[in-house]
Parts: sequence; structure tokens; C-alpha cells
Amino acid sequence: MMNCAELTDYNKNRQICQICLVTPDLKETLKEWVEILKVGPWKVITLSDENITDAMLDGKKIEGPFKYYCAVSMFGNTQIEIVQPCYGFTIYDDILKKTGGGLHHFKEKISNDMFSEKIKEYAQAGIKTTFSGHLREDIFVNFDTQEKLHFTFELGNFADIVLPEEMYYNYPSE
Repeated sequence: MMNCAELTDYNKNRQICQICLVTPDLKETLKEWVEILKVGPWKVITLSDENITDAMLDGKKIEGPFKYYCAVSMFGNTQIEIVQPCYGFTIYDDILKKTGGGLHHFKEKISNDMFSEKIKEYAQAGIKTTFSGHLREDIFVNFDTQEKLHFTFELGNFADIVLPEEMYYNYPSE
């Protein structure tokens, strides 16, 4: 275990870039975030087996179709992501079944060249990957920390990607 000084040094340049929530009703949840917290605008993206490449679940290529909606908005320097699963793999469905919705993950921003090292570090600590993939240049890896930490930990390069207009809409509308 690290001591206080080691932890301080280790964490001084780390950055949580995203907090993700899961909901059964994305439209209602976005409405509440805008009305109650004044957070927005939101970019609502349809993610699926058609645009997520190298999609893996528990270390195996995802076979078959999947789809989920993902809404993102900046809250200062942190992106809030709200996901509504539609069909396919179950990492988001599992949270809905257990809790009805809520916190899914915190994402730490890391550079592309650090991915292999960090994945190896977590593997050596006995932490497996769950869901991973690419959305264009954006790379993400989720780790199986739900049981011990009560949330999933995610690493990502947090790439600033440009999406074609047919892939998303804004909420509230322009």
C-alpha cells in the first residue's frame, strides 16, 4: 500500500474527465438535468456495433448487434455522460437491473501511449477489463471494479472527435 506522500505524488497529474450515469429514460433524464441543474446543451449520440470498432466484452469480441444512446455535456472541465441501453451486451442493463439507474463509471484521461502499461498494471492487480472499444479516435477501456468500488472505472484518451451530423442530435434543440 502507498503512503500519503506516494499517493499525493502519484495522483497530482491524474484527471477524471468523465462521470457516467445510466438511465432507463434518456429524454426524461436530460430534461431534468437541464431544468433542475441547468446542465447542457447535450449531444445525444447513437452508438452501436456499426460505429464502435474493436468492441470487446470480457476480453472477447462482441458478436451480434448492440445499440445504446449516449448523451454528453461539459460541466466545467468534466464531461457528464448519460447512457440509455437499447439492446445487445449488458454492462449498462446490469446497473439498471440492480439499482434502477445511476452511477456507472468515472473515466480517467490517459495518453494513447499509456494504455498498454495501465491495462497491464490493473491486470497485475487482478482487475479485468469488461467493455472496451473505439469510437473513431476515442479509445476507452472499462474495468471490473463494480463489486469492490460500486462503480466501474474507465480509462480513455478523451479524444476530441468530430461526428457526422446524422450520428447525433442536440438537446435542447437549437
